[in-house]
Amino acid sequence: MTATDDKGGFAGWARPADAAGVPVRAAAWTNGTYTDLGTAGTGTSHTYVTAENRAGALAGTARTSAFGVVVEKAFKSSGGTLVELPLPTSASPAPATSSASCASRTGRA
Repeated sequence: MTATDDKGGFAGWARPADAAGVPVRAAAWTNGTYTDLGTAGTGTSHTYVTAENRAGALAGTARTSAFGVVVEKAFKSSGGTLVELPLPTSASPAPATSSASCASRTGRA
């Protein structure tokens, strides 16, 4: 658990105990009920929620790894779906990284 909506709801990440090798998935707990929120983006290996606002909008980081290169991208929730945010542009040829660590009252990450 890494975030709260200030109304008793919590969010974070989870991996089922019987699912070795399964991606870490975003998760929420409301009134004691667990909800699997899935992953953000295609090929994402880990999805970590780092913030939740009072309206329940989430923000966090989705991690993908390919050919030994790890790329982290920020995401936010939108209409019940986790949506990756665009990477910042860079003049460097190295992969860019982004992360979201707060969500505004209106759900902006």
